[in-house]
Amino acid sequence: LGLAMLLDRRFVGRGLARTMLIAPFLVMPVAAALLWKHAIYNPDYGLLNGTLNALWRLFGAANGPTIDWVSSYPMPAVV
Repeated sequence: LGLAMLLDRRFVGRGLARTMLIAPFLVMPVAAALLWKHAIYNPDYGLLNGTLNALWRLFGAANGPTIDWVSSYPMPAVV
């Protein structure tokens, strides 16, 4: 509450101070989106394709399908 009262007053650099306080709240969603995009949905080394290929190898196939999840199925990828 004290910080909010302080930032409500006019002073030099108030906009910069507000931006610096809000910036950490923007970093987490961006980091999470990049993690999902690259670590899970990547067609070459992503977790979903790795699991799918492991299942195909378990049943005797040499290579499983490589699916670009974000481009082929955008709605389920977002959900």
